[in-house]
Amino acid sequence: MKGRGEGSFYYSWMAILLNGFSALSANATDVLPVGVRAAAFVFGSSEGIRDGFNDAGRVQSLSYDINRSVTLQELAEEEPKLKTLQNALNSLGSEEFGDSLLVADIYADISVNQRQYVSALLWGVTNKITLGMQIPYIRRDTKASFKVSTVNNAAEIQKMIGEIPQISDGLAQLAATNIDTARFSESIFTENGYKIPSSFSIGGMGNIEFEGRYGYIQNSFLKFTLKSGMKVPTAQHKIDLRNILDRELDDPHYSYKLTSAHDFKLIPNVLALNTSVTGVFRRPYKKLTGVAKSADQILPNLNDPEQVVTVNYYKGVMLDAQVGLVLDVYKGAFSLGTNYVYNKNPKLMVYGPGDLDYSPLTKNTESVSHVVEFSAELSSIPLFLSGKMPLPGKFVLTWSQPVAGKNTLFTPYGRMDMIMLF
Repeated sequence: MKGRGEGSFYYSWMAILLNGFSALSANATDVLPVGVRAAAFVFGSSEGIRDGFNDAGRVQSLSYDINRSVTLQELAEEEPKLKTLQNALNSLGSEEFGDSLLVADIYADISVNQRQYVSALLWGVTNKITLGMQIPYIRRDTKASFKVSTVNNAAEIQKMIGEIPQISDGLAQLAATNIDTARFSESIFTENGYKIPSSFSIGGMGNIEFEGRYGYIQNSFLKFTLKSGMKVPTAQHKIDLRNILDRELDDPHYSYKLTSAHDFKLIPNVLALNTSVTGVFRRPYKKLTGVAKSADQILPNLNDPEQVVTVNYYKGVMLDAQVGLVLDVYKGAFSLGTNYVYNKNPKLMVYGPGDLDYSPLTKNTESVSHVVEFSAELSSIPLFLSGKMPLPGKFVLTWSQPVAGKNTLFTPYGRMDMIMLF
């Protein structure tokens, strides 16, 4: 059953990733003294992801493009006899029995929970250079359901119009036909090689990240640091093309980042201003993808070898800018912070073989997000230096709250950082 403009929902459902989630991003301007190491563990959780910002900046459900009413005209495209019956009924009078013959409403519900467990190690090579690496483990639980509610008025119309040759036979046949969720599921999904949407869980290692920091200015008033990093596509999960909701656990490509981070002590030992600008270059990559032949297809037909092809993807350069304030509440042992994060992604570029419709793959892929973060930090370092604590370390709690965006998920999440120096 062909919908109108429905082919894009498969592609526009965005990957559920906590972008920028990194153990190495904590204390962005800090470098370690020579010989000092830091072990970090970070836990982040985003629960019940159901919505996203659309291309107009409004919040809408992830299943928005799926939930719709299917008109009789659309249903009749698959069955010419139904169209003939509709026209015959409409010709009987002004009540237009034909248009009310059959109505179907499609409902889908999607909710995602994602958790990340990140272990990291940093090492002070010199007093100005720190090297580090992190290994994430990602767990994603997707809850999904699909159902269709239909109203078949054939029997009622038969009672109202009485016995009419040919029309009565058609109404009797339609009244006996079971047009339900199973029928739609077969037509939309099963016949095209897909599984019917349902709940599932995946988990595995994400992309390993390596980072180097050079603190070229480190004094009581200013901390300026250059950071470079590389992510290696070590994520273990392989996408099941038959599952329209399955996505990578992490980006399937190499990426390189360069960050300039700055810490200004506005009031020494009381108030600091932190800023940073990051550019991330993502290498082009290839991925096996189902691609429709035309916009008329709801989904690409996975049973057609010509519609399952290797597609080349290029994401371009991502820009991330942050500015925040940190208030020292008590002698470096307890501080509060707030941070604004701006993130921008260019439009995805793709190309592949054959005369296929690649436009849905790039539709609404340019994105902008505006996020506000609030954090509280406990540090034992001042007490350790004064001989009152046996171990130096930090414990940080952060809440990240999206406030606006375009073509990106609405994903508030909490984060916990634990850092130990040794």
